[in-house]
Amino acid sequence: MTMPYTTAWYHPSKIILSVFSQDVSVEDMQSSNQDAVRFLREAAPQKVHILVDIRTLTSTAISLRDIRDRLSMFQEPNFGWMLIVGDPPALAKFLISATGQLFHIPIRTYPTIEAALSYLEQQDAQVKERLLP
Repeated sequence: MTMPYTTAWYHPSKIILSVFSQDVSVEDMQSSNQDAVRFLREAAPQKVHILVDIRTLTSTAISLRDIRDRLSMFQEPNFGWMLIVGDPPALAKFLISATGQLFHIPIRTYPTIEAALSYLEQQDAQVKERLLP
């Protein structure tokens, strides 16, 4: 059985990429969070951003309470931006926005990884330097 998510460095010590596919449970979210925390601590003290690719996600039962109670990555001192990649349904977009506002999390959605990276380049000069060929 394949995991419904993968988490790895997109760009070492600067950008994490988590890809969610199929059905994602609260337990999957917690496991992904643990992976992200490990990467964040490995890269400390520099700011690390997280790309969350949901383009192949089919369903999830994750609530605002789950996010608040179970995701510790947001408390890491070097957590930068979380950029959701994909076109979530209207309710999911609302939950993403509400999560950011209620818990003071820098989070946005973008249709493509390229658009998300373009935004990160504007927000963090080190991203642009590291992504140059």
